[in-house]
Amino acid sequence: MKKLLLPLALSLFFFGSCQKQSEKADEQAQSVQAEVSAQKTEALPDIVYVNSDSLLAKYAFYKDAQKELEKKRKSFEQDLNSRVSSLERDIADFQQKANSMTLQQAKATEQSLIERQQNLAQYKQTLENQYLEEEFKMAEKLNKNLEDFMQRYAKEKGYKLILGYKPGVTVWYGDPSLDVTDEVVKLLNEEYKNQEKQADKSDKQKKSDKKTE
Repeated sequence: MKKLLLPLALSLFFFGSCQKQSEKADEQAQSVQAEVSAQKTEALPDIVYVNSDSLLAKYAFYKDAQKELEKKRKSFEQDLNSRVSSLERDIADFQQKANSMTLQQAKATEQSLIERQQNLAQYKQTLENQYLEEEFKMAEKLNKNLEDFMQRYAKEKGYKLILGYKPGVTVWYGDPSLDVTDEVVKLLNEEYKNQEKQADKSDKQKKSDKKTE
């Protein structure tokens, strides 16, 4: 009986040893897997994208600039319409009084109206050019703001590439996990708000300095 106990004891010892090694191996595997998962979670993608439409719809600078452009456009239109109405009234008045004028007076008035009409056409072109110039300056400033910000943002986050995404244009699909639009808009608006505060303080300081002079 004693002879049978020894092999059995050895078997139990061997089984227990294997079980401990197996448990240790499982623990090591779980530890490695957890470490890999943590690295994957912490690692940022090299490439992200920003939805261009959403950015413009939510960027405060762009919305304010659009309002300012619209305000100028309406001002130009009102000014031009006022001049056109004035010319049309004078033309109608001339047509009514032409028969009572001398030939010389009629020719002189007609020539004056023609010159005003030509000047008005030139003025209209000038206003259109001014508006286009304002629009170009706004677009240029918008692009400069975004380029400067994206460079700083990419450097801070460690991104190698930031794409401008527009549904159906250039990129057909983007994984939502790569979409940083909301964060970009939030930071852009915070930056713009601070810039506006600084500009407002500067204006107030200038006005205060002028009063004390």
